[in-house]
Amino acid sequence: MTLRRANPARPSWWIRQSTSGGLALVVAAAVAPAACVPVAPHPGFQQSEASERRLLAAASAGQLVVGWNTSEPGLLAARCHVIRSHPSLGVSLVAPRPGESREGLAAALRADPAVSFVEPNQILARPKPGRPAGGGAFERERARPVLGFDATDDPLLERQWHLERIGAVAAWKVGAGAGVVAAVVDTGVDPDHPDLRANLLPGANTFDGDDPRDTDGHGTHVAGLIAAAAGNGEGGAGVAPGARILPIRAIGSWGGTAESVAAGITYAVDHGARIVNLSLGNRRSAKVVERAVKYAADRHVILVASMGNDGDKGNPINYPAALQGVVAVGASDRTDIAPAWSSSGAWQDLAAPGVGIWSTFPTYECRMLQDFRKDPEECPGCELDLGYASIDGTSQAAPQASAALALLLARHPAMTPADAIARLERTARDLGEPGRDPHYGAGLLDLPAALAN
Repeated sequence: MTLRRANPARPSWWIRQSTSGGLALVVAAAVAPAACVPVAPHPGFQQSEASERRLLAAASAGQLVVGWNTSEPGLLAARCHVIRSHPSLGVSLVAPRPGESREGLAAALRADPAVSFVEPNQILARPKPGRPAGGGAFERERARPVLGFDATDDPLLERQWHLERIGAVAAWKVGAGAGVVAAVVDTGVDPDHPDLRANLLPGANTFDGDDPRDTDGHGTHVAGLIAAAAGNGEGGAGVAPGARILPIRAIGSWGGTAESVAAGITYAVDHGARIVNLSLGNRRSAKVVERAVKYAADRHVILVASMGNDGDKGNPINYPAALQGVVAVGASDRTDIAPAWSSSGAWQDLAAPGVGIWSTFPTYECRMLQDFRKDPEECPGCELDLGYASIDGTSQAAPQASAALALLLARHPAMTPADAIARLERTARDLGEPGRDPHYGAGLLDLPAALAN
């Protein structure tokens, strides 16, 4: 059993057969970015990036999102170009006709009593990875293998310290999340990854086309943390390895729009997801996303979002994490301390490991990997390679909470979202100040306690 890699000559770590016939984990020196041998990206990679840039430029230049009170206003077709409408949300994405300014169109639309709101089509993006405080002992601690795991089947388990910290292996004795669908509204997912394909459902692209394939890397990493397969001899395992992933490409490497994210949430709700993971955000709330959040809540779907990685950069509010009804998750390290970069606030609900987190990564060239090779500071503290990667961030903490909810809902299918969230918070291990606090919320995920009855 081997870990499939495109560059077997210079891996940073790999699996080989030991002389006794078992598997042995071999840890080598990290590969310098310049030493990596590029491989061809998946077909359509360059076209996708060009399309992404055009769409973001168009959104920034003049697009408006219009909310309706009852039915779609007839004024829309008369005054502007309607790009697409979402009847279930009561919104349309529009652009001014030639010769009309966005400001003039917005004023005209706001005067229509059938219109409830008009707003620019904001840009939402995946957060940049967290920034390590320094090297030395911290980096040696990050690289130390986890003890107590049997890596016979999934060798990367030895490095997935987060599973041990939240009690995932003990939780698997109760269940693995079978039958629960968790949507990953993100940059897409690698559909051919050997650790993911068995748990992937057909997905959607609400941003720039029909293909939900991940051209960035972020979404594939998030998906693996929820439901990478266990016991298949490949890499590691997700926190809920029996759950199913619904991949939705709603953003790209440089971001997506509020409309594309709202459409992604709506698609997830309409296609059977019980949990929607949102490891993305913006410093301003968008009404179209607020409508999508309400649409999900009204249909008993739980939304989980990352707090953001700007705790050491003024700690701005991050949306949708700060929205009412969204489970907001911050990061912690091996010592159960929140890193300085993990954003905090009174709206934080839970904490989960977010430093040195190994998970799946695209098996082909992607934007995160290319940027990292050019400048490692694009992903400080990361270890990126084809197939698997270690990344820091609240983006890595949030999917662990999503997976915890999948485990809980699989064990108690009739449990309401409110009861499931309350169970996770009630059983969390209190960290920081006694009781709920802005750096850890209710505390660190404790899966055995949450699944105890």
